[in-house]
Order: sequence, then C-alpha cells, then structure tokens
Amino acid sequence: MVMLLMCCACNRGKAPQTRAPHAAGLADISTDLVLYNQSGQKVTLSSLLGRPALVAFIDTNCNGVCQATTNNLHRVADELGPAQGRDIQFVLITYNPLFDGPSRLARYAEAMKLDNSRWTLLTGAPDNIDRILLRFGLPPTSKADNPMLLMNQLDFIFLVAPDGRIVNKYFGPQLVIANVSKDTRAVLDRSAR
Repeated sequence: MVMLLMCCACNRGKAPQTRAPHAAGLADISTDLVLYNQSGQKVTLSSLLGRPALVAFIDTNCNGVCQATTNNLHRVADELGPAQGRDIQFVLITYNPLFDGPSRLARYAEAMKLDNSRWTLLTGAPDNIDRILLRFGLPPTSKADNPMLLMNQLDFIFLVAPDGRIVNKYFGPQLVIANVSKDTRAVLDRSAR
C-alpha cells in the first residue's frame, strides 16, 4: 500500500490530459484480435465500434488506482445522466490477464456495482492485451515481472470516438470529471449528426 501511495505521489504534476494522441486506439483494429468479457463470451474489439467509449486499463488485484479509475468513470456516467450515459460504452481492459480471467472480472464488476449492459470488462491472451496496450500508446505488460508496478504508466482514461480513434487521453490523478463529461458530450453530439 505504501508503494502504491508513493507511486501515485511521484506522478502528481505529470502527464496532464492531452488532445489528439498519436496512438491508434480501436481504429482499424484487426478482426483476429479477440478478447473475452466478464461473462466469458468472445468479443472482437471491432464490435465496440459504432458508439463512443471511455476505455481504461485495470488490474482487479489493484486496490487503489484501478478502483479510483473505475469510480471516476462512474462519476462521469452520473454527470452525463441516464440518457447520455446509456449512449456511452464503458470498457475496462485488464493489463494482468494471467490473473484476471472472466470470473475475476465478473466478481470485480459485481463488487464495483457495474451494470453489465453498460460496462464491458475484457481479458484475453497476454499477447493480445499487449497489442491493445500498444495501440493506446501504453507499455506492454506481459513480460513484466509484476504488472502492478506499471500501474502509474497505465493510469489513463481514453475517450474513443465511434470510429475507434482516440479523441482524448486523461491522466488519472489529474482527471477533471467535468472536462471528461464535456468532451464526451461533444463526441456524442458529433456522432448523433
């Protein structure tokens, strides 16, 4: 826990939210990149296209940063309200797939009170998770001795347009809920036209 707090403290003041990241996100995603959701069902990432998404990376074994990220996404959903909140996909992808299988993701979803109709939690083969992390401009974790030590480098929330491209990237400790909500509304407005 002390290490977790030290890691969070050392990143304060770094990596503010940024616009137009250069990572690919879900745009032009390969159809052979398959993951599994919290119900154990096969999910192709291309199936997530068509609606805006807020995407974050978690480890269910992480009791601080990852829960805070999930809670922040809950707060964004609350601020958007029920009508707009239903139009957004909330996607959590584990960066520790060897630990987080579908059943662990299901328990995490239940503990965090995540509505399965709005929230998709994903896991898969370590190589596929690494491919996704790289598409979001994040470091791969499958070769790390302890993926939890990378959580500071993975503590971002991404706003993804319906076409899969990353619109904004928000650094967890500096996340401003109102900014994420405003940006998400703008993407919803553009996609409704």
